[in-house]
Amino acid sequence: MIWAIYRIHYGLDFLEPSIKSIINEVDKIFIFYSKDPWIKTRHINYKKKTIDFPQNPENVESFLISKYNKNEKVIIKNYECKTPDNQFGDLFNLACSITNTKPKYVLFMEPDMVFGDKQLKFLKLELDLKFWINSIIARQIEIWKFDIVKKENDTYRIPLRKRIGPVLWKIKKKNKDIVTGFGGGPKNKR
Repeated sequence: MIWAIYRIHYGLDFLEPSIKSIINEVDKIFIFYSKDPWIKTRHINYKKKTIDFPQNPENVESFLISKYNKNEKVIIKNYECKTPDNQFGDLFNLACSITNTKPKYVLFMEPDMVFGDKQLKFLKLELDLKFWINSIIARQIEIWKFDIVKKENDTYRIPLRKRIGPVLWKIKKKNKDIVTGFGGGPKNKR
Protein backbone atom coordinates (compact mmCIF):
# COMPACT_ATOMS: atom_id res chain seq x y z
CA MET A 1 0.00 0.00 0.00
CA ILE A 2 1.32 3.45 -0.96
CA TRP A 3 0.07 6.74 0.48
CA ALA A 4 0.77 10.27 -0.64
CA ILE A 5 0.69 13.09 1.90
CA TYR A 6 0.44 16.72 0.85
CA ARG A 7 0.80 19.77 3.04
CA ILE A 8 -0.55 23.03 1.68
CA HIS A 9 -1.11 26.58 2.84
CA TYR A 10 -1.23 28.18 -0.60
CA GLY A 11 -0.17 27.29 -4.11
CA LEU A 12 -3.10 25.81 -5.98
CA ASP A 13 -1.49 26.42 -9.39
CA PHE A 14 -0.04 22.92 -9.75
CA LEU A 15 -2.08 20.92 -7.24
CA GLU A 16 -4.43 19.33 -9.78
CA PRO A 17 -1.60 18.25 -12.16
CA SER A 18 0.35 17.02 -9.13
CA ILE A 19 -2.49 14.82 -7.87
CA LYS A 20 -3.27 13.63 -11.39
CA SER A 21 0.38 12.58 -11.82
CA ILE A 22 0.23 10.14 -8.87
CA ILE A 23 -3.41 9.23 -8.23
CA ASN A 24 -3.26 5.96 -10.18
CA GLU A 25 -0.03 4.92 -8.43
CA VAL A 26 -1.15 5.39 -4.81
CA ASP A 27 -3.85 3.86 -2.64
CA LYS A 28 -4.70 6.94 -0.59
CA ILE A 29 -3.96 10.67 -0.79
CA PHE A 30 -4.06 12.80 2.34
CA ILE A 31 -4.21 16.56 1.82
CA PHE A 32 -3.53 18.47 5.03
CA TYR A 33 -4.12 22.18 4.61
CA SER A 34 -3.52 25.06 6.98
CA LYS A 35 -5.37 28.34 7.21
CA ASP A 36 -2.75 30.09 9.33
CA PRO A 37 0.83 30.86 8.28
CA TRP A 38 3.71 29.82 10.57
CA ILE A 39 4.54 33.46 11.15
CA LYS A 40 1.73 35.46 12.69
CA THR A 41 2.24 39.19 12.62
CA ARG A 42 0.40 42.25 11.40
CA HIS A 43 3.38 43.93 9.73
CA ILE A 44 6.65 42.90 8.13
CA ASN A 45 9.74 44.73 6.90
CA TYR A 46 10.10 44.40 3.15
CA LYS A 47 12.77 46.28 1.21
CA LYS A 48 13.36 48.60 4.16
CA LYS A 49 9.65 49.45 4.44
CA THR A 50 7.07 48.28 6.95
CA ILE A 51 4.06 46.82 5.15
CA ASP A 52 0.93 44.94 6.19
CA PHE A 53 1.43 41.21 6.34
CA PRO A 54 -0.28 39.86 3.20
CA GLN A 55 -3.38 37.70 3.43
CA ASN A 56 -3.58 34.39 1.59
CA PRO A 57 -5.42 35.18 -1.67
CA GLU A 58 -6.49 31.56 -2.19
CA ASN A 59 -9.34 29.75 -0.49
CA VAL A 60 -7.60 26.41 -0.25
CA GLU A 61 -10.31 24.72 1.81
CA SER A 62 -13.07 25.61 -0.64
CA PHE A 63 -10.95 24.50 -3.62
CA LEU A 64 -10.12 21.13 -2.05
CA ILE A 65 -13.71 20.41 -1.10
CA SER A 66 -15.02 21.33 -4.55
CA LYS A 67 -12.41 19.22 -6.38
CA TYR A 68 -11.78 16.20 -4.15
CA ASN A 69 -14.50 15.81 -1.51
CA LYS A 70 -16.28 13.06 -3.50
CA ASN A 71 -13.11 11.14 -4.35
CA GLU A 72 -12.88 8.16 -1.97
CA LYS A 73 -9.13 7.96 -2.48
CA VAL A 74 -8.57 11.50 -1.14
CA ILE A 75 -8.83 12.54 2.52
CA ILE A 76 -8.87 16.28 3.23
CA LYS A 77 -8.11 17.61 6.73
CA ASN A 78 -7.30 20.97 8.25
CA TYR A 79 -4.13 20.79 10.31
CA GLU A 80 -2.25 23.73 11.78
CA CYS A 81 1.47 23.25 12.38
CA LYS A 82 3.58 25.41 14.62
CA THR A 83 6.76 24.74 12.65
CA PRO A 84 7.79 23.07 9.39
CA ASP A 85 10.29 20.95 11.36
CA ASN A 86 9.06 17.31 11.35
CA GLN A 87 5.76 18.46 9.87
CA PHE A 88 5.60 15.50 7.50
CA GLY A 89 6.42 13.07 10.31
CA ASP A 90 3.52 14.50 12.32
CA LEU A 91 1.20 14.35 9.31
CA PHE A 92 2.17 10.72 8.71
CA ASN A 93 1.28 9.85 12.31
CA LEU A 94 -2.03 11.69 11.94
CA ALA A 95 -2.83 9.78 8.71
CA CYS A 96 -2.06 6.51 10.49
CA SER A 97 -4.38 7.42 13.35
CA ILE A 98 -7.16 8.39 10.91
CA THR A 99 -6.98 5.03 9.12
CA ASN A 100 -5.76 2.84 12.02
CA THR A 101 -3.16 1.34 9.70
CA LYS A 102 0.29 1.99 8.19
CA PRO A 103 1.22 1.74 4.52
CA LYS A 104 4.31 0.03 3.10
CA TYR A 105 5.37 3.34 1.49
CA VAL A 106 4.52 6.99 1.96
CA LEU A 107 5.25 9.79 -0.49
CA PHE A 108 5.62 13.30 0.93
CA MET A 109 4.58 15.96 -1.59
CA GLU A 110 4.18 19.70 -1.90
CA PRO A 111 1.41 21.04 -4.16
CA ASP A 112 3.86 22.16 -6.87
CA MET A 113 5.49 18.74 -7.32
CA VAL A 114 4.41 16.89 -10.46
CA PHE A 115 5.66 13.47 -11.55
CA GLY A 116 6.21 12.51 -15.15
CA ASP A 117 4.95 9.24 -16.62
CA LYS A 118 6.21 6.22 -14.60
CA GLN A 119 8.55 8.36 -12.46
CA LEU A 120 6.94 7.30 -9.19
CA LYS A 121 7.27 3.63 -10.20
CA PHE A 122 10.97 4.16 -10.92
CA LEU A 123 11.47 6.03 -7.65
CA LYS A 124 9.90 3.10 -5.76
CA LEU A 125 12.03 0.61 -7.68
CA GLU A 126 15.19 2.55 -6.81
CA LEU A 127 14.19 2.67 -3.14
CA ASP A 128 13.56 -1.09 -3.14
CA LEU A 129 16.91 -1.78 -4.80
CA LYS A 130 18.66 0.34 -2.18
CA PHE A 131 17.42 -1.89 0.63
CA TRP A 132 19.74 -0.27 3.19
CA ILE A 133 18.00 3.13 3.08
CA ASN A 134 14.57 4.14 4.39
CA SER A 135 13.87 7.07 2.09
CA ILE A 136 14.78 8.52 -1.26
CA ILE A 137 14.48 12.11 -2.44
CA ALA A 138 13.70 13.08 -6.03
CA ARG A 139 15.25 16.29 -7.28
CA GLN A 140 12.74 18.99 -7.91
CA ILE A 141 12.81 20.77 -11.24
CA GLU A 142 11.15 24.15 -10.86
CA ILE A 143 9.40 25.72 -13.80
CA TRP A 144 7.80 29.14 -13.98
CA LYS A 145 4.53 28.84 -15.84
CA PHE A 146 2.09 30.54 -18.10
CA ASP A 147 0.67 33.68 -16.48
CA ILE A 148 -3.11 33.41 -16.77
CA VAL A 149 -3.70 37.03 -15.76
CA LYS A 150 -1.23 38.65 -18.16
CA LYS A 151 -1.82 36.08 -20.92
CA GLU A 152 1.94 35.63 -21.27
CA ASN A 153 3.78 32.39 -21.71
CA ASP A 154 7.24 33.16 -20.40
CA THR A 155 7.88 29.60 -19.25
CA TYR A 156 11.42 28.81 -18.19
CA ARG A 157 13.25 26.43 -15.91
CA ILE A 158 14.89 27.66 -12.72
CA PRO A 159 18.45 26.32 -12.29
CA LEU A 160 18.69 23.35 -9.91
CA ARG A 161 19.22 24.37 -6.32
CA LYS A 162 19.46 22.57 -3.01
CA ARG A 163 15.81 22.02 -2.37
CA ILE A 164 14.00 18.89 -1.25
CA GLY A 165 11.64 17.47 -3.82
CA PRO A 166 9.20 14.60 -3.35
CA VAL A 167 10.36 12.07 -0.75
CA LEU A 168 9.38 8.40 -0.79
CA TRP A 169 9.72 6.49 2.49
CA LYS A 170 9.74 2.73 2.98
CA ILE A 171 7.82 1.90 6.15
CA LYS A 172 9.42 -0.99 7.98
CA LYS A 173 7.55 -2.75 10.77
CA LYS A 174 10.35 -2.14 13.27
CA ASN A 175 10.45 1.62 12.54
CA LYS A 176 8.81 3.57 15.33
CA ASP A 177 8.36 7.00 13.77
CA ILE A 178 9.34 8.97 10.74
CA VAL A 179 11.28 12.07 11.75
CA THR A 180 11.61 14.68 9.02
CA GLY A 181 13.37 17.99 8.71
CA PHE A 182 11.78 21.06 7.13
CA GLY A 183 10.85 19.05 4.04
CA GLY A 184 9.86 15.41 3.83
CA GLY A 185 13.44 14.16 3.99
CA PRO A 186 15.01 12.55 7.05
CA LYS A 187 16.07 14.90 9.82
CA ASN A 188 19.20 12.88 10.50
CA LYS A 189 21.00 12.38 7.20
CA ARG A 190 23.36 9.56 8.17
